[in-house]
Amino acid sequence: YQNRPHRALLEVWWTSNLLRRAARRLFSAFEMSEAQFNIMLVLRDVSGPMTQGGLSRLLLVDEANVTGLVDRLETQRFVKRSSVPADRRSYHVSLTPLGRKKVDLLDKAYRAKVQQVMSALTATQQQELTRLMGILRTGLADSGLLA
Repeated sequence: YQNRPHRALLEVWWTSNLLRRAARRLFSAFEMSEAQFNIMLVLRDVSGPMTQGGLSRLLLVDEANVTGLVDRLETQRFVKRSSVPADRRSYHVSLTPLGRKKVDLLDKAYRAKVQQVMSALTATQQQELTRLMGILRTGLADSGLLA
């Protein structure tokens, strides 16, 4: 390609697709989605239970989507809901012991895969990639294409 901006964008796009494919393969091996994993990570790493609304705001996901994800996690016995005494419309969501085991196991596998993929770059290159992706995201936001 003679068009350097287009070539650079294609490289980002293809890499993103390959990373998404690898992530789907990893998560599906654990019978879980990336979104479910993210919910379980948050629940593991916060102190105390969270409401579905709190999860929604933290993960920048629509509350209806969080409800569906929590429903599936509850069916699998990875999370449990409990009533919020001060608000009858809300539920606290927390990990069950089975959920904690599952997220710990998957997190270990996930971190190993991240390490494996990112080992293609030096620490300096990883920092530079992070910096460049931030600039690209800012440019995308400033372009008005996201509005």
